[in-house]
Amino acid sequence: MKTVTNLLTIFILIIVFCFCSEDNDQNDFKSSTFAIYDGKGWSDGVTAFVEFLKWKKISYQKISPSYINNTKLLDNFKAIYFPGGDADDYVAELTKGGIDNIRNFVNSGGGYIGICAGAEFASDVLIWNGVSIEYPLKLFHGQAIGPYDEIARYPVYDMTMVTLNSENIINKNEPAERSVLYFGGTSFHPYDNSSINIIATYNELNNLPAAINFNYGNGKVVLIGPHPEIDEESDRDNSSEISGLTDGADGSDWPWLSSVIDWILN
Repeated sequence: MKTVTNLLTIFILIIVFCFCSEDNDQNDFKSSTFAIYDGKGWSDGVTAFVEFLKWKKISYQKISPSYINNTKLLDNFKAIYFPGGDADDYVAELTKGGIDNIRNFVNSGGGYIGICAGAEFASDVLIWNGVSIEYPLKLFHGQAIGPYDEIARYPVYDMTMVTLNSENIINKNEPAERSVLYFGGTSFHPYDNSSINIIATYNELNNLPAAINFNYGNGKVVLIGPHPEIDEESDRDNSSEISGLTDGADGSDWPWLSSVIDWILN
């Protein structure tokens, strides 16, 4: 009888612990600055961005597609990050309600940063190797176009030089140019009625926009074609796929990405 009682006590403690853990997770969500999309995105892009946020001392939580589909994000976060990967996966993983939750989050004052596929996902249309793909989120009223064999034939990656727009406040303390990882990224082409600011342009593509920022309702959006979250100068980003490259004389892109995040978070 004593053994049965002890087993019952242990069982109850396990149940209580599980419920407490769930509550703690929810409390953690509410104290986090950044939400990081944790679906089928490029794992190195997620890992590197996490390490960047740690370096910048910004709190974060990885959130699942299911969480986005069922949660009002503004209750828990100030900004959301969508990594590289395949934007088609994001569409497949998110319901219409999830898409609406992201759009409402930004419109109500949240921030959105999309890099590579995360930027394509936020665009009205992606032109990929000449094929037009329409996406539902539509934060950016325009087209994302790529990839560009002139830089590197996808899925090959390489470094590319971008010129930073000195008139954009994000680049206030930045050099004139930066060397950034290119891995099948796009350029950005707004429709005539779309108001955007150019952050950077591709030197090898006759100054096509490589990164843009704009307001969406009460929120802020940054879309970047190349990958400043990857730090070629060291292993501090914990990325495993990218190797044999260097940022060059301008050094790590993290200070530039830091200025981007400062603008998003105001």
